[in-house]
Amino acid sequence: QVYGERPQFIAELDISLHDGSRITVATDTSWLTAIGPILENDLLGGESYDARYELPNWSAPVCDDSRWQPVIQAET
Repeated sequence: QVYGERPQFIAELDISLHDGSRITVATDTSWLTAIGPILENDLLGGESYDARYELPNWSAPVCDDSRWQPVIQAET
């Protein structure tokens, strides 16, 4: 890792529904992770992609995540 020991991500998505209600989706320890096909990505160096690591249907409403691992919460 050029920019740290491991990749880190934090997000909060605030969703406004048509009925006026709101839903918040935020990162927490219930999230899962898996190695995907993008192994490296750099603005100048380009991208390394290995199709053997593709995750079929990973963005579908139903996905087989039985082999995914829980995320590790970073120190704050």
